[in-house]
Amino acid sequence: MAYVFGDLTVARKIAQQAIRDLQQQQLNLTVALQQADAEKIYYHAHSINGVACVMKCAQLSTAARALEVCVNGQHPGDTNQLASDLALHVQNTIKALADFTAASGDDPSGSENSMIGK
Repeated sequence: MAYVFGDLTVARKIAQQAIRDLQQQQLNLTVALQQADAEKIYYHAHSINGVACVMKCAQLSTAARALEVCVNGQHPGDTNQLASDLALHVQNTIKALADFTAASGDDPSGSENSMIGK
């Protein structure tokens, strides 16, 4: 929460924007995969990784980075499997962020803030 100085309203707005960004990048990534466009696959995986880093979502970042590295030729791998893994992490992250944005009121225990900047 240090990033938003404890303001849950700001944290929720950031989470809502992250959801929109992740949804758009996942859609764009799907199109790039269908077109077998390595440059665009890399770009959209990198964009997802950026959102993951800002939101401190380590598993999502790791999955996005794995696809980036594979497509960039730095490490062999099954692009389709890595993209499938990434899509699962994107959906799980979107759900967690949606749950956070839907929560009402302040949680004095701080557990509500587990996805945001801790």
